Amino acid sequence: MIKLISVFCLVSSLFFSAARAEERFGVVLISKGKVKIVSTSGTEKSGAIGLDVLEGDTLTTGPESSAKIVTLDRNVIVVGEKSEIIFEKYQHENQKQKAVVIDVKAGNIRSSIKNKYDQKDEYYQIKTPTSVAGVRGTDFYVEHDMATKENVICTFEGKVSYKPNESKTGFLVEAGKFIRHKEGEAVKIITAKAPWVEKTLKALEVTGKEELPAANDSKSVK
Repeated sequence: MIKLISVFCLVSSLFFSAARAEERFGVVLISKGKVKIVSTSGTEKSGAIGLDVLEGDTLTTGPESSAKIVTLDRNVIVVGEKSEIIFEKYQHENQKQKAVVIDVKAGNIRSSIKNKYDQKDEYYQIKTPTSVAGVRGTDFYVEHDMATKENVICTFEGKVSYKPNESKTGFLVEAGKFIRHKEGEAVKIITAKAPWVEKTLKALEVTGKEELPAANDSKSVK
């Protein structure tokens, strides 16, 4: 009887460990200042280095704060100060279909995408309350101002499709170009280099050498 119980506990442990692994979005690699992660159950923890980010988690940053996250398939996400981000959906390359949806409620985020997404069967999207940006494989920046409803999309490498919620079509933002757009206004793609680009790249740095910590070195908010 004791052996039977032990086997049951072992199987249950393996089952829940596997389920937890499937839920993992990534791991906090760098945390500066005030960073919090709130789970779907409402549990709140400080966004410490090594903490798992799970599908559905909300990450917030305070003034002069930031967090760098490496996903399971080694994409890199850097969240800037005064931001609220929801990691809405994550299906990585080991699953049937790659799919990523990140909801930027406020603030700014940089995504450095190593994988390729065809935006049909596989997709990587960053939403704001008034728009959605889709990528195939690139390095780009998204910002949303809650007060003015303004979005900023800046592409450092590759191409990004920007689609306001009120529009039926998207607008292609290529490398070196950016959009600064408010809800209800016409979308204009700006080809001149944004004056704040260098500062943004430094503040939300991606080195290209980011590695995912071992599963044993991470822990999640449940």
